[in-house]
Amino acid sequence: MGAQQDKLQVRWQTEAVTGAARTLILLLAAALTACSTDSGRDELVVFGAASLTDALMMAELAFETANPEVDIKLNLAGSSSLREQVLGGARADVVIPANLGIMDELVERDEVDAGQISIVATNGLAIAVAPGNPGNIDSAADFARSEPFLGVCHPAVPCGSLAYEHFSARGITPSIDTEEPDVRALLTKVIEGELDAGIVYESDIVAADGAVDGILMDAPEVSYPAAVTERSSQPELADRFIAFLRSPDGQKIFTDVGFRQR
Repeated sequence: MGAQQDKLQVRWQTEAVTGAARTLILLLAAALTACSTDSGRDELVVFGAASLTDALMMAELAFETANPEVDIKLNLAGSSSLREQVLGGARADVVIPANLGIMDELVERDEVDAGQISIVATNGLAIAVAPGNPGNIDSAADFARSEPFLGVCHPAVPCGSLAYEHFSARGITPSIDTEEPDVRALLTKVIEGELDAGIVYESDIVAADGAVDGILMDAPEVSYPAAVTERSSQPELADRFIAFLRSPDGQKIFTDVGFRQR
């Protein structure tokens, strides 16, 4: 990305996953889940960052369709919450945070094997603004203004820590009205008009399906590491799911919903 990207306002659109298509996918996934109560299916518990919501729900449907003996259970939350759940002993077969540092912490606590970590997706920061940009936001520098209603994620989660790192690197003293627990909570407040702008991920702009406009930011790329947990009861199945996410079919799911090529 170029140095002027944080001044380039764009609206992301995707032909592959329209709002109607996404609704159909969620309905099919719900139907499949409703039919998955028999004990004969192999359950795989996947912990994923909130920003992966659309991608992992689509991956769940695709993987279960190809492997009807498998029942994937998704736990989607802020990456710091996922970390605390894993450290607290919650059952997880696969963990995919939006931050390499959080995965490093899990390695240090012997929850995952450092040699088994792989990157399944990448992303970038973006500013979400309501259509028409009523707050007249052009770049991250506008987050120093007091008059717009502005939000970021809490600094304990990757989208928040990255936003504050961006402010610090550019000498910006932000005037923030809210710090949300995860990126989807922040995006919702922009969509509902409670905020003029919020710093989210590029994929969240696509997920909003036209409900917000996006302003690209010249910020470091975000990586999503995946690993099988040391306490997984389904390590071979977990490996297969991660391999699917890294496959051409899995990568197409990610790019269709706004993630970058791995």
